[in-house]
Amino acid sequence: RIGALDVFRGVAVLAILLMNMNGFALPVDATEYQLSVGVSGWLDAWTYGVLTFAFEGTARGAFGLLFGASVVLLTARLEAKGEPSADIHLRRNMWLIAFGLVHAYGLLWSWDILYFYGVIGLLLYVFRKLPPWALLACAGVAWLPLVGGNTAQMIQDYGLEKQAIVLHERVDQGETLTEEEQETLDTWLEWKRYDTDPEKLAEQMKRYQGGYGTIWLGQRKGIIEGHTKGLYYWGLWDGAMFMLTGMALFKLGIITGARSARFYLVMAGVCYAVAFPLRGYTLWLDVTKFEHPGIEAWGWVLYDGARMAMTLGHTAVVMLFTLFLARSVLAYMLGACGRMALTNYIAQTVICGWFFWGVGLGLYGTFSRFELLAVILTVWTAQLVWSPLWLMVFRFGPLEWAWRSLTYWQVQPILRERADHADPPPSEAPN
Repeated sequence: RIGALDVFRGVAVLAILLMNMNGFALPVDATEYQLSVGVSGWLDAWTYGVLTFAFEGTARGAFGLLFGASVVLLTARLEAKGEPSADIHLRRNMWLIAFGLVHAYGLLWSWDILYFYGVIGLLLYVFRKLPPWALLACAGVAWLPLVGGNTAQMIQDYGLEKQAIVLHERVDQGETLTEEEQETLDTWLEWKRYDTDPEKLAEQMKRYQGGYGTIWLGQRKGIIEGHTKGLYYWGLWDGAMFMLTGMALFKLGIITGARSARFYLVMAGVCYAVAFPLRGYTLWLDVTKFEHPGIEAWGWVLYDGARMAMTLGHTAVVMLFTLFLARSVLAYMLGACGRMALTNYIAQTVICGWFFWGVGLGLYGTFSRFELLAVILTVWTAQLVWSPLWLMVFRFGPLEWAWRSLTYWQVQPILRERADHADPPPSEAPN
């Protein structure tokens, strides 16, 4: 196995909980202004600011890089052995789509990424043999619809805001608006009220503190929109941009820890030099311009570029860690988490869903953002402990074993004693 990839995958699966925790514990999708939810003091405000600045979207981006790398790794190993790769690649992604559907509709997680990755992964096969420069060029092309769509949305939002301000002034002066003008103003006022509407918050609190059926009905619309409109509007391009970049980084040896420490130091410095000012500016817009969505929307134009730079900076830091601390206990535990990334990702949903939602303890909405860090650390500790313990006995995590067995259409040996005397499937062949 490639140890650096395992460690990086372990870091990603733990880091993704930093942002996903909001969806488990707080009614954040009922408000556009995040500081109005789960914030009761400066500790909560700083928690929101630091996590948003450093980690918003970066764990999802890291998974995209890793998924792209896995496509090259899997198909290259199969083809080197003279085995067909197309059918394996197809089944691997079709089963990932199935896992994503169960995760979203069965476990009620509307922020699932497995479905997206499975669909996008189907398209990656034709790119697998391109040289790194061509892959990076394709990633740049995938970025264009994102920045273009966000720019168009910004222009639309800014135009609506300017129009609504003029209409509001006319109403204050006693003028009567036309039906169309009144509809425009109502749209704007409803948009602004949505930021802190207590009825919206109370509605979501009640939904998540209810039973399974109540939560499912409340989540259904968001999941369906995410799997349709969301996939084609942003998910496809977002995932492709990072996956194609990951394929290039794998071929360049960057994501496998094959470069020098100096290379990774320079890479981190350059990426953070780009990411920090962009992230700082978008966070400032988020905090200070929430009453002016047309201006705040400018942050979304910069979002994907800043997120890519921050993700690549974090990637360089993780690679440095694997160079200097590869034999440390922490690296061993992170690597084990990475080898069980699918199991640990789904386990986070099961644990947090039981802890916060009405199907379990029903503690939804009772923790502040700073207090949620204690829950995150508890889940991290559990996964860092159980992953190496499981792998002392078994060769794969339970869901990894199921995924591989379904992919190869043959039950894979799972016990270490059996696996030690069996040829591993091509995707797991030794490096």
